Amino acid sequence: MSKRIEEVADVAEILSNLISALSMPIPDRMHVDCLRSALPPLCEKLKAFYVAETGEDPWATHQD
Repeated sequence: MSKRIEEVADVAEILSNLISALSMPIPDRMHVDCLRSALPPLCEKLKAFYVAETGEDPWATHQD
């Protein structure tokens, strides 16, 4: 399995864990804080995977 595919699998596993954690009986604020810190790096990993696979970066800032 390629390293990039393994990274996507890792992201999927972390997302699955975060979804499961939402059922834990802890204050909503703790859930939000956890998601606020966990989601941005996962998003960046998925974007990097997309760019590596397609060669396109739709999130790049374009300066005209």
